[in-house]
Amino acid sequence: ESKLDSWYALHFLQSNQPSLTYLQEVRTWMDAHPDEIVVMWVSRHGNQAATGTDQYPSTDADKKTAYWADMLTVFDGMVADHSTTFVNETSISTMIERNHRVVFYATDYVEFTGS
Repeated sequence: ESKLDSWYALHFLQSNQPSLTYLQEVRTWMDAHPDEIVVMWVSRHGNQAATGTDQYPSTDADKKTAYWADMLTVFDGMVADHSTTFVNETSISTMIERNHRVVFYATDYVEFTGS
């Protein structure tokens, strides 16, 4: 995979490594800390309303859903299943018991996740 095809973190400056490198470090940390929950916000510059190429310029839906699939692979078995775990109704202890310890909030959710 070329550097141009990778996703990088960007918040005033670009990360040195593709974002999946850092997400894998988070996964390693979570494996070592089984009583912790991590919540992640995925967006471009924190914009909640933009969708499609307004949210992620020059990025088609296939690239977004591929990246989403990569993120799910990194956190396999840990991502909150929103059909059974309602974040605003489920206790932290229940989330930990279910191993639903990664919560994603993603802008442009339908196109980003393919859901």
